[in-house]
Amino acid sequence: MHRSRQQKPIELRERDIEIFKLLQQYRYLRSNFLYEFVGGKDLTRFKKRLGELYHQGYLNRPKQQWENFNARYTPAIYELDKKAEEILQRLRIESDSRDLVSRGRMGANREFGHSMIVCDTIASIELALRDDPDVEFISWQQIMDKAPQSTRERL
Repeated sequence: MHRSRQQKPIELRERDIEIFKLLQQYRYLRSNFLYEFVGGKDLTRFKKRLGELYHQGYLNRPKQQWENFNARYTPAIYELDKKAEEILQRLRIESDSRDLVSRGRMGANREFGHSMIVCDTIASIELALRDDPDVEFISWQQIMDKAPQSTRERL
């Protein structure tokens, strides 16, 4: 898929910022996961909005996803692009240097499949636990925040 820069700039909404935060946390998320996290009235309209954010340079669709044999039959995968990163910086929403799947930490092309499985698995667990009041999802970043200093320095 190639970008076609649209003439008309879009106005960012609160939900767009939430999408950016999720992609900052996870690096990669499929459109259906993003929809489950931030909600909306209509999945088709939501996917159209993701397309607008992509064409305007806020989101990216990693090219590695199109190498899978069934790529056209699975939800599109998104990651942050430069414009969204700039928005998050401007809003002072800092990235945790210990991202789930950091850029450069795992070779972008070589480890894409593994990175996607990690993101899919953790996002699935978080979504599954959202509606259970007896269980709380604790991210690995939260765990590391309470770990001994010697452990935190190893990252």
